[in-house]
Amino acid sequence: MAKKTGQSGQAVIEYVVLLTVILGMGGILRYGVQKTRDKLWKFMICQVSAPCPACSATESAKKMIPQGGNCPK
Repeated sequence: MAKKTGQSGQAVIEYVVLLTVILGMGGILRYGVQKTRDKLWKFMICQVSAPCPACSATESAKKMIPQGGNCPK
């Protein structure tokens, strides 16, 4: 069988491209899930730590909010 020229490294290139695509998608998913989780925890901390429904969250709870966010008034 005659070997076609220019295709000797095609499998390696395809493997590298596939691995790059998979890692990229994993990174995007991880970032999206992390942002969603942080927003959910911020909402829960602000709602649960407030002494009354119309009150603001306590200062100790505000310090625990991911990425230094603030609770809405």
